[in-house]
Amino acid sequence: MADFRDELCIERCTDKFGKTSWFPWYNWCQTTTDLADGTVKIVASGMEVSLGEVCKVINDWGNASESGVKLNIRAFLESDRFKDSCEY
Repeated sequence: MADFRDELCIERCTDKFGKTSWFPWYNWCQTTTDLADGTVKIVASGMEVSLGEVCKVINDWGNASESGVKLNIRAFLESDRFKDSCEY
């Protein structure tokens, strides 16, 4: 059984009414959850970052191969959101 779970969540910014921003800004957060007691620790985050910065975050996430990184970025670009987790 795993002891920790790392998660990366990226979404396009929204306005105060919940509509997506017309400008491509994104919010992201990387967390680590201790599965033994349920505590969550924010490892890194960014608000209103550019598309290039988000692609770098996805590139740095996990141990994906080059093709895996490309698939993750492509999936993100198609939906304007990305969520992934890994347990260890």
